[in-house]
Amino acid sequence: MPWIVPILLVVSPTIMALLRLALSRTREYDADRGGAELTGDPAGLASALLKLERRTGRFWEEMILPGRRIPDPSLLRTHPPTEERVRRLQELTGKALSSAERGPVRVPVVVRIDAPRFGPWGVYR
Repeated sequence: MPWIVPILLVVSPTIMALLRLALSRTREYDADRGGAELTGDPAGLASALLKLERRTGRFWEEMILPGRRIPDPSLLRTHPPTEERVRRLQELTGKALSSAERGPVRVPVVVRIDAPRFGPWGVYR
């Protein structure tokens, strides 16, 4: 039996997990671009990302381990670093986005249909 088969069987779950994490990071970049195209304001989205980064999660970590936060290895992250996301959004600010030129997306007005009412002789409108 060749040695490559057992080695491949041992290593393949790790490789698949790393590929899944990379796909998740790629989807985050795509979501940022889609949000920038939808709103027409990549700078506003970058500002919101920076505000979220400042306010999330660090409070409890600083109380328990002040100044001793160990950074996660970049291969094991499901989300890309916020600095990289902001940098990409700032690059989009200089470029002309196809839907951003038209402004925000307009949602068509949907006519509301009331639910049917019930009376003593059945359903009526």
